[in-house]
Amino acid sequence: MGVGKPVYHKPIINSQSLDDPHVIKHEGQYYLYATYLDGTAEGGSCHYDVYVSDDMENWIKGLLVFSKPPNQVWAPDVFFDPVDQQFYFYYTEKNNDNLNIGVAVSKFPLGPFID
Repeated sequence: MGVGKPVYHKPIINSQSLDDPHVIKHEGQYYLYATYLDGTAEGGSCHYDVYVSDDMENWIKGLLVFSKPPNQVWAPDVFFDPVDQQFYFYYTEKNNDNLNIGVAVSKFPLGPFID
């Protein structure tokens, strides 16, 4: 590590129980999406929130961006396509005993993302 570079540790956001974080930078801001371990389901939740930062150190919790009750969802990944100007939100879903990969779309990094 170089001198003067910040050192990051888990948890990234102390006030939340998050796992599988994915961060994108769009128009100078960072957006973090993660598995929200809120106890609603074993190993995951039924929704995702977004966290926003200017510096990747201080995060503000945004709104609920995607929900898929009653399923377990985890490990989000967000991709911005500059051609169609849309955000693609990929997620893993457990529905009964089936595992699926899903995608939801939004015009904004703050959502909402539509399946």
